[in-house]
Amino acid sequence: MAIALPLGAFVLLRWLMALTSPALTSNSELVVLMDPYWGRLSPVQQSTSAADTLLGNAFEPLIDLNPRGGVSPGSADRWTVSDDFREFRFHIRPGIRFSDGTPLTAELYRKALLGSVAHDDKDSHNPNALDVLYRLEGFTLEAAQSGNVPGLTASVHNKGGHDDDGDWLVMRFAKPFRTAALELTGTRYAPWVQDSTSGEFLGTGSYRIVSHRLNEEVIFEPNAFAWKKPRHSRVRVIGTNSGIRDLCIGKGRVYAGSKTTGPELECSPHLVQFVGGGISGHWLIALNGSDEHVFSDRRLRQALQFLVRHAPRSIFENAIDPRRISMDPQFFPKLWPGRIDDQEAEELINKGKNAVSDLVSASQRRPLRFLTASEPMIELRRHLESSGIVFHGPRSTIDSSQTIEAAYGRIDYDINIHGAMVVGSDPDGLYHLLGAKGSLHSPAIHRPAVCATLEHARTLLNAPDVDAAYQAVNRTILTEVPHIHLGFDRTGTYIRTDLVTTLVSAINSDRFTFDIFQLTTQSTNHSQENIHE
Repeated sequence: MAIALPLGAFVLLRWLMALTSPALTSNSELVVLMDPYWGRLSPVQQSTSAADTLLGNAFEPLIDLNPRGGVSPGSADRWTVSDDFREFRFHIRPGIRFSDGTPLTAELYRKALLGSVAHDDKDSHNPNALDVLYRLEGFTLEAAQSGNVPGLTASVHNKGGHDDDGDWLVMRFAKPFRTAALELTGTRYAPWVQDSTSGEFLGTGSYRIVSHRLNEEVIFEPNAFAWKKPRHSRVRVIGTNSGIRDLCIGKGRVYAGSKTTGPELECSPHLVQFVGGGISGHWLIALNGSDEHVFSDRRLRQALQFLVRHAPRSIFENAIDPRRISMDPQFFPKLWPGRIDDQEAEELINKGKNAVSDLVSASQRRPLRFLTASEPMIELRRHLESSGIVFHGPRSTIDSSQTIEAAYGRIDYDINIHGAMVVGSDPDGLYHLLGAKGSLHSPAIHRPAVCATLEHARTLLNAPDVDAAYQAVNRTILTEVPHIHLGFDRTGTYIRTDLVTTLVSAINSDRFTFDIFQLTTQSTNHSQENIHE
């Protein structure tokens, strides 16, 4: 017997917006400011939360993550789940078209999903969509490339008015997959086709991407074939390193990111309003556990974890803005599944003390390669040197793109300080980073025990068991030490209240759709003088 999930059970935000959206005006341009780290934009290639936000306006997954933090229908207008959480059936919404007019069918969706994992143009060691699809019955990369995975099928039923009429995409997993619906909200699971001339990826969302300069600017225009009417005639996304300041001086109407110094310090408080956000990622020190590297020895990884944890707090306070980063040695935030007692976490970390002298000796034989794009983090290297650790090369920072390349295992390193835009909570945000098939998989990271505990946690169906399973994951991370956790990255969404309003009272996520923002009737041209009146 299947568990039917009725449409009314969800927050139908997108549906309501389609009913209430006004007719487009010739001058309804929304300008959005965003931290300039979104990367490439296609369901095959995206690997940042900022890219997911932008892509969500042009590409629709089966199920959407809405601004309230819940789920709502997307390309699928309804779905069912089997009692054993192995089979998920998604009814494709009738009438959906790609931005070139091609109708969406379950079969086209099936081909796009397999194409996403078989595509040879990807940023990560693993294809992004592999996080979920590898769990399908009969899945292998070879089967995906051939276009025939038994656990992913498309079927059409026309029985004349029956509940199962229509076009269905069916996913059957080899094991129970409690969190599959939430996992599938990401745009890496959105359908796409490629333009036959340009090769550009096309989606079914309210907007289409008409131009893109990497991490600088993206222009969106309405998808003429969209099933829901877009609110804006044009959306311009601009990369900025100034955040709130640029919002204050009128460069944009909405700002999404972390470059904040407090609205009250930049312009009149009533002009800038925080409308939502949350934990969007982690600050980490990745340790290269590859063979013949110092940190292939687990005890030495534990030793470095101990030294970092007991480094002077001033190092991190100078390097990390406390208004944006919450320092914490655990991957799982407080009150979330997987959190263990702080004292127990400290006891696990302190076990590395006994191996510090061995780490010093190992670094003398093979000096450590230290990577960071943050100038203040050089102080951490100095602290480690004062403990006897020997490093290769001079103290210097590198370009942030190199820390990302190193995270994917493409640049040799021993210690790599970087950020990871995944949320450490159920439903398995950490799997992207630490899982065996995670989309941010790096062959340099040694984590077989962490992978095993994560795989177990993802099969549990009973809620009371989940917390204990993720606690086991947490303890394993602190013992195996693939990464040293520094803290949680927080991002927010801010608006200029005189230029734009929101259709929801708060955004409980760092992901949003453009159409939750409604422009005011004021002119888009504002001088700095009248802003401060």
